Amino acid sequence: MEYIKINSLSLRNFKGVRNAEYEFGDLVNVVKGRNGVGKTTIADAICWVLFGTNQAGNTKFGVKTKDENGNEIPDVEHSVEIVLSINDVVISSYGGQDSDVKSVKLTRILKESRSRDGSVTNTYTYKVDDEVETAGDFKKVVSEICPEKVFRLCSSPNAFAQMEWSEQRKMLIDMFGEPSVEEIMGGEKRFDPIKKLLEKNDFDKVLKHLYYMRKEVQKKLDDVPVRLSELDKVLPEAENWEEIEKQMEEKDGIIKDNLQKISLIENGGGIRVVNESLSHKMNFLQKRLKNMCEGVRKQSIEILDEYTNAKSKLEVEIIETKSKERRLESKRTSFMDSIALLKEDLKSLESQKKDGSARWKAVSARTREWDDKLSYCPTCGQALPMDKVEKMKEESLERFNAAKAADYKKLKEEYGRIKDRENQTKELIEEYKEELAKIKALLEDVKKNLYEKSEALKKHNADAEKKLTSAEDLLAQKPEYVEVCEQIKALEAEMNAPAVNEEGAAMIEEFRKILVEASKERENLLKQLAVKEQYDKVAKQIEDIKKGRKALQEQLDDYDEKLKAANDYQHKACKVLEENVNKHFGLVKWSMFRLQLDGTEKPWCECSVDGVPYSDLNSAAKINAGLDIIDALKRYYEADVPCVIDNAETVLEPLYAGGQQIRLTVTEDENIIIEQHDDKDEA
Repeated sequence: MEYIKINSLSLRNFKGVRNAEYEFGDLVNVVKGRNGVGKTTIADAICWVLFGTNQAGNTKFGVKTKDENGNEIPDVEHSVEIVLSINDVVISSYGGQDSDVKSVKLTRILKESRSRDGSVTNTYTYKVDDEVETAGDFKKVVSEICPEKVFRLCSSPNAFAQMEWSEQRKMLIDMFGEPSVEEIMGGEKRFDPIKKLLEKNDFDKVLKHLYYMRKEVQKKLDDVPVRLSELDKVLPEAENWEEIEKQMEEKDGIIKDNLQKISLIENGGGIRVVNESLSHKMNFLQKRLKNMCEGVRKQSIEILDEYTNAKSKLEVEIIETKSKERRLESKRTSFMDSIALLKEDLKSLESQKKDGSARWKAVSARTREWDDKLSYCPTCGQALPMDKVEKMKEESLERFNAAKAADYKKLKEEYGRIKDRENQTKELIEEYKEELAKIKALLEDVKKNLYEKSEALKKHNADAEKKLTSAEDLLAQKPEYVEVCEQIKALEAEMNAPAVNEEGAAMIEEFRKILVEASKERENLLKQLAVKEQYDKVAKQIEDIKKGRKALQEQLDDYDEKLKAANDYQHKACKVLEENVNKHFGLVKWSMFRLQLDGTEKPWCECSVDGVPYSDLNSAAKINAGLDIIDALKRYYEADVPCVIDNAETVLEPLYAGGQQIRLTVTEDENIIIEQHDDKDEA
């Protein structure tokens, strides 16, 4: 660690100061004086002699001394001389400290020369230990003592805070380092995919890649409904393809059968055809009759089941409603009992209040009585001195008043507890009353509902007597059943007739009509089946797209998981980085990231004190925040340089972590006074 201290500072015609010499102590130096006497000039002089700028870092400022009219005084030499002591402390192998102290005097001189035409030329002279040096050599000597950047940052409390946030952030990361991937992950497996991506790219590129890939997958997913809609437009209407193929087989059978019949009649087999035709019709009619009987039987069973289920449902609802009614009645009784008990509590509390009031009056009525015996010595019986007696009376009065005050306090506390209980009890009564009103309303609704359900059950039972009929009665009510029965009787009579129709021509004509009709129906069925191929093709495309949508959704979910992991990783990285930085500071806390509206965190850098951002701190807090920052910078750069605190009067207790401090303080003093303190606590 290199310790740099200012031993002395000499000003000649610098910023209005004609001739001044200042001596500084090793620790705290309080520079006192009213506004305008040159306190800030001292800070500017230190920076000018070392770097050719003022404290703010500006090269162009009013160095030259002016007269009372504000005009620069011609042919005057302006100079600042500073004497520094540099103490390089080396830790020896034996645990001790060796120091090499050296002193250096630095001088910067500005002299102007005027030509005949009135133009002014500024000439600078640089000296190191009174030896004239070139500007370059002088700058090199100063840089070897302490680089300008380090000196400025470590000498001015507001220097670091006034830098751009990006510069502050870069410096803090350079000083304390960024956390490693392993440090951020902390062994959490969910970060493994992010770790693999970070092996090839930095985090920003990884995040951009994930967002891009998710966007592309989302585009494809968004396109799925459009593609499905387009395919749906060209998808033929779905048919019962199995039923159509079955109908095709039936029509083929009808065509084949009728061709055989026509051929048989044409070859003399008319009687056989007639008998087969009649037998086929009979079988068809009997099947119809059987199906109708079966349908009616099922209908009768369904009606009975419907009635039974409806009745059971109503009965269950009635039982549940009665149970609910009993529960509500029980709750109503419970709340009424509770309210009654609470009212009894109120009476008891009121009685306690009256008792407390009586005790209060008793305490109030108490008076102090002085025992005159106490005015005499208990041993010899002589009267005690008046001052002693008075003192005893005062002490007695104090004890009396203290005891009385204690009793008052106890009674007040007791009254307060009773009043709190009373208020709580009243509130509870009101709450119970509200609940009781709700229960009464619910109970009324339940009773009404119970009545309605009981009436509904009565009506259901009455209606059931009218609707429940036998299967035979239901069949008799169907006109179709009666018609089929008549057709069967007529067909039986025809089958028993002895005469046989030998005129096959009429039969052939009938069969040909059936054949033509069956052929037309078959043609229509063929057209329907022709659509099946297109349907199957489009349906497969739709199914493939739906499967693809599922895969895309899985991809989207995977990217969402990775993005969540990435954002969590970033959030954790922010916390770890802030923890790594903040552990090097005592007062200030750094926010290295800022939350965006979209929920992501972007790089940022801002310090705060007790949660208040630096920009919103008062002057005192800003100075102490700057001193805390300087302390960390000194440790990092291993350079302890003099710290110049302007407006130090605004800080009641400036932070002090060692080294030389020059506190510029506004007072009523007409001239500058420098107080040197060897102990920071004395300042």
